[in-house]
Amino acid sequence: MDRQTKSEAGAAALWQSHCTRILLDTPPFMLDDQSQAYHIQDLVARELGLRSGWKLGLNGSGEVIAAPLHQSLTYKSPATLQRRSFNRMLIESELAVVFTQALPPRKSPYKVADIFESLGTVHAAIEIVDSRFTHWPDVDPLWLLADGMSHGCFVLGSGVPLTQRVLLDHGQYDLHLDGLEIASGAGDHPLPNPFATIASLATRLSQQGRGILAGDILTTGTFSGVTEVNAGQTATLKFHGIGECSVVVRA
Repeated sequence: MDRQTKSEAGAAALWQSHCTRILLDTPPFMLDDQSQAYHIQDLVARELGLRSGWKLGLNGSGEVIAAPLHQSLTYKSPATLQRRSFNRMLIESELAVVFTQALPPRKSPYKVADIFESLGTVHAAIEIVDSRFTHWPDVDPLWLLADGMSHGCFVLGSGVPLTQRVLLDHGQYDLHLDGLEIASGAGDHPLPNPFATIASLATRLSQQGRGILAGDILTTGTFSGVTEVNAGQTATLKFHGIGECSVVVRA
């Protein structure tokens, strides 16, 4: 099987799992490298529809990795979600930013100053983590990347103008499930330098002839790890001085 055929087969397997919610017991085959994982991610993204932004993370080597958010899987808080629409339902407490200015493709790398000038607001946000693999998270990291970094859906909460970098660099939060506090904290952002990480993403997209659009959302990692939620429960996240986000889960 040549590289293109493998990529198409991998994307077809993931898309079939998206449609049927039948999990893949094992990855279909070993991926060659990160570029092939991104190619599969892109093929699946075409099926999921229009992009609403990006999610960011770091791989085991500390390299910036990303996956698209999609309009069909992006909601505004308060959101009501159906448990049966997901294989797993794990919530992450996150801060997200919204771009007011585009970062189009260009020859020179993007710098932190470019990023800060292009951002408009910072928001409390909840990501629902899901997977197309039975044995998640014990899956080849390249396949986790190909699977959209285990994205389920995204909920954007209220926010404030991003007038100070510290609003994103640090955050004091508390997460409640059915009114009971299950996680809280204050301190550094989960990414070592979130603005530099965003600049790295913008530069990589630029090198591919793609850009970040005005209105794009970018969510930057979990402060609280993952917490399972079930039908009948309500999760409420508050980032003090920034905003709130809530999700009600129905059967």
